[in-house]
Amino acid sequence: MLDSGTDEKPMKIKPLARSVTLIHNQRPPNHATELKRLLADARKLYICVAFMKKKGLQEICPSLEAALANGASLSIIVSTDFFLTEPAALWQLHDLSRQHPLMSAFMVKSGDVTFHPKVYCTVKGRRVHLLVGSANLTHGGLHDNFELSLDRSTDVDAPEFRDFLKWFELVTKEQRVIPLNRIAIEQYESKYAIFRRLTKTAEKEARKEIERKSTIDAPSLQKCVKEYLQNPSLQSDWAAKQARYKQAQSLLTAMLAKPPKDTTEFINIYGTLVGTKGKGSLWHSGSIFRSKNKVALSFNDFAVMLAALHRAIGKKPETVFRLGLSHIAQIPGLGPNVLTEILNTLSPAEYPVLNKNPIGSLREMDVAEFQPPALFTPATYAKYSQLMGQIATKYGFKDLSHVDHFMNHVYWKYVKNRS
Repeated sequence: MLDSGTDEKPMKIKPLARSVTLIHNQRPPNHATELKRLLADARKLYICVAFMKKKGLQEICPSLEAALANGASLSIIVSTDFFLTEPAALWQLHDLSRQHPLMSAFMVKSGDVTFHPKVYCTVKGRRVHLLVGSANLTHGGLHDNFELSLDRSTDVDAPEFRDFLKWFELVTKEQRVIPLNRIAIEQYESKYAIFRRLTKTAEKEARKEIERKSTIDAPSLQKCVKEYLQNPSLQSDWAAKQARYKQAQSLLTAMLAKPPKDTTEFINIYGTLVGTKGKGSLWHSGSIFRSKNKVALSFNDFAVMLAALHRAIGKKPETVFRLGLSHIAQIPGLGPNVLTEILNTLSPAEYPVLNKNPIGSLREMDVAEFQPPALFTPATYAKYSQLMGQIATKYGFKDLSHVDHFMNHVYWKYVKNRS
């Protein structure tokens, strides 16, 4: 049975002053300094960590050895969950325990439930320190990592210390917690080698995949952006696009102010936006003119949708896209392409155009993989909008309309030509 570390006869003793100090590694004292201070002259030591590495143990080993040589006792529990504890550290701990009869070392075998505490407790006379937080017994945990712990200074009669002793004893009786021994370390070392070898390979492949997918720092994206921005002809075309979209915005504003009274009046406006046979269009998307006559049959529904979208401008892309989908479902011939052209025209800083061109360009540049526009959900459009916004910010594009112009360049030069 673990005791409180005092041999004094029961009597009324005035409790020692209690205090709590916050310890972290971004200011002195860090975890290493504080732990060494607590170990000095301690008579009883308790350590529980989720994992331990050789450098971390070596950091405090001289302090442990000095305390043990002075007659202190040490009980330490180290977990092997997730194969993060280094076998070399366990061997060093095992050797230390064989040299000191007052030292007990335990190893927690890997299991379904994680052993996760980080506790360093010292007892000197009636003074108790409980250093409890996030710092494992590693060099990073003691020095460099962003760790945070509370150093509770109290006395041996404090309820929290008594509860800690009960908990510690309960843990040592768990089936997974065994005395540290050569056979257990050898078995763990064998599994550790296999796990680390396979994990290293998996991590290498994962990093490659992450670099290849969903990154605005993809080398091919950077190359294409540089090529686009340094091409005077493309920048001149971008200026022309801005002028066309200003005209498109004026037409939509006029339609909002005075909805068309018949299909003919609607076609005159809508045809200018999407294009008519033998004529250009104000919008950049190339195939939406084909269904204009079908859309014209629902010109009243179109006007209602336009008004609803205009009122929703400023809301999150996911919200506005969901609203738009509910309307285009009632308008034959209309899809996400025209919906997002409207949104981009009304607010080019918030809503990107969605069609096969930017989707193909993102895939071509190894930036992201999206489903076809017809399968986009509001959540997908939100993710798509966020990505296009990140690209705009990262590479200095004016707005999402500018990004769309860049994506069209990539599509026609690389995706379409290759097809």
